[in-house]
Order: sequence, then C-alpha cells, then structure tokens
Amino acid sequence: FPNVEVSMTWRDKLLFAVPAAAGAGPLLVKVLPSLGLIAGLVVLLTMGPDFARQWNLDTGEGRAIYPILIAVMSASFALGGFAVKQYLNYKNKKLKFQKRVTDTLFFKNLVTNRGVLFTIVDSAEEELGKEMVLAYHHLRRAEKPLTERELDQRVEQWIEKHCGKHVDFDVRKALGYLSAYQHDGRPIVAENGGHWSALPLDEAKTTLDRYWDELFDYPG
Repeated sequence: FPNVEVSMTWRDKLLFAVPAAAGAGPLLVKVLPSLGLIAGLVVLLTMGPDFARQWNLDTGEGRAIYPILIAVMSASFALGGFAVKQYLNYKNKKLKFQKRVTDTLFFKNLVTNRGVLFTIVDSAEEELGKEMVLAYHHLRRAEKPLTERELDQRVEQWIEKHCGKHVDFDVRKALGYLSAYQHDGRPIVAENGGHWSALPLDEAKTTLDRYWDELFDYPG
C-alpha cells in the first residue's frame, strides 16, 4: 500500500489451473483429428512433393486442400475460444480481488477516531432505547404497579428466558428517562408510593408525539 499489485497465491493458481486442465482434455480430443491434418500439411510442405509421392499422395487435385483448411479453421476456433475463455476467467478473478482490496481500504478509511466515537454513541443510544422499551413493556403488561426491584427482576428473567443471557438490567436509568417524557404533566411512567405504573400504549404514543413536536417549537 498504496502501490497494490495483484498476485495469485498457490491456492488461486490451482483453482484457476485445475478447471482449465479439465476443460482442455475433452477439447483436445475433439480437435485431435484436425491437428493431425494440420501436422500432415506441415510435413508435406517441409519434406516436399517427393515425400508425398513416396506415400502415394495426390497433391495435384485442388480439392485435397479443403479438408485441411476446414481442419485449420476448426482447430483455430476451438483453441482460440478456449484461450479467450481462460483469459476472461483470469481477468474476472483479478477484478474481484481488486474490488475486495478497494472495499477493505474504503472501510478502513472510515474507521477514524470520529467514526469510532460516533459508533460508540450510536450503540449506547440504541441500548438505552432497548432498556426503555423493556421497562415500559413490562410495566404496561403488569397487573398492578411494580416496585423497581420487581420490575428489574421481571426484565432480567425475560431476557434470560428469550435470549439465554443473564444481564444486570439498569432499571433506575430506564425509568428515569421514561418519566422525563411527559405532556401536560402526565409522564409515560409515573411513581406513586414506590410503585411504578405506565400509561396505556395509545396514550403513551400520543404523549411521545406531542413531546417531540414541542422540542422544536419554532414561533414563525
């Protein structure tokens, strides 16, 4: 880095060479007769007409060249197509590797001090939101108001049952944030004599909606 050069490992070379060799075998069997005719033509041109007469070959008839031309064309198309296919496979593998390198460098570039800080803050806010939802849900489903200890035990038991994890639920923080969401003096959760209760879901949604609307009340 930054001058990245693409190179193939032994594993990549094997993954590229083995399928190529497997595909080349049947292809050679198909073009072998054509290669034989081409080899015969080369020998004929090299040794001359005397060699052909020794084997009783008629070189004077023009039609004798047609099978050889067809053989040359067939072998050229077959071998050329196979070579192009293997070259394109190599180029595709090279492009995939370069894309992987680019993606890796891109995401590593995002992991700066500011990015790490934003990630931590987002995770903390998300976990706080989960705690508030769990606290409200169990208060709303309870048949009677609950103390902090009772609510804490209910939430921890629910998490252990459904998630298989034992956690120390911070019930006091969740209740503190929930009680801060209020409208016209009615919070989403309220305490009375050490026992906590929650508004019905529709009223809680209305309270949240009005609370958020009043956060940015622009007198325009």
